[in-house]
Amino acid sequence: MILCADWGTSSLRLRLVDPDTETVVSEVSSERGIAGTYAGVKGSRLLYFQEVLLDVIHSLDTPVQGLPLVLSGMASSNIGMLELPYAPLPFLTDGSTLLAQVIEAEGAFPHRTLLVSGVSGPREVLRGEETQLVGCPPVAGARLFVFPGTHSKHIYVEGPQALWFATYMTGEFFSLLSRNSLLAGSVAPGSVDWLSPFSSGVADSLQGSLLRTAFWVRTNRLLSGMSPEDNYHYLSGLVIGSELKELRGLGMPLTIVAGKPQLGYYLAALEILGLSGDAQDAALATVRGQSRIYRRYA
Repeated sequence: MILCADWGTSSLRLRLVDPDTETVVSEVSSERGIAGTYAGVKGSRLLYFQEVLLDVIHSLDTPVQGLPLVLSGMASSNIGMLELPYAPLPFLTDGSTLLAQVIEAEGAFPHRTLLVSGVSGPREVLRGEETQLVGCPPVAGARLFVFPGTHSKHIYVEGPQALWFATYMTGEFFSLLSRNSLLAGSVAPGSVDWLSPFSSGVADSLQGSLLRTAFWVRTNRLLSGMSPEDNYHYLSGLVIGSELKELRGLGMPLTIVAGKPQLGYYLAALEILGLSGDAQDAALATVRGQSRIYRRYA
């Protein structure tokens, strides 16, 4: 058995995993993300991050004393537990060319830790998605993997190699526009039938750049009387459509790697844009990737 931690900017998910079957035995989540943890560092950065990890590990409902830990995500960044250099492109999707560092168990932290680094391109960086990609099924030809998020990643894979990737600030733009812009007064989250307004937003993303179409969120309220809840999903469709419309004419299979509800949004957007793709569950991909990287290093 091993511990697997996916430590993102705003949250931490810890799982007890059987690496041979790549199945989760138990898991917990915490809002103690990398950014907040880094802001609270006192004394040794490494030791402080390990203290936070121990608090979360102790919240598991089963004894895990001394089990090895695989840690991916932002933990290897410049605001993480220990900064590691990025692995270069291209990288092998079996995880064999990713960079990782072993931190031996010592003192109050009894878990030998395998810290996985990210990957960099000429003008792009990622941390976490490389581990999820390792957990996806192998590719025979060419395929584009789409990882939705605050900063969505599109990773182009050909055979056993990831050759390039691109970043889209989709989630961050949605957050900024819906909370901190003129549009904030025109939208509100709510449990409505999201598909119809979302679909309208995706379709309208084809009418021009987001710099132009985003203003239609305001005129939806002023001129058409669209409810703030419907308008919220319309804006979501606009930004996701703006991300995905570049993939029209790409001429290769697509895989969306996401959890709910993002998976539903992205699959719906693909259909509206005349694209097709399959899906992989992001949580399962993370567990499989961490298990495979652990087995290779172990």
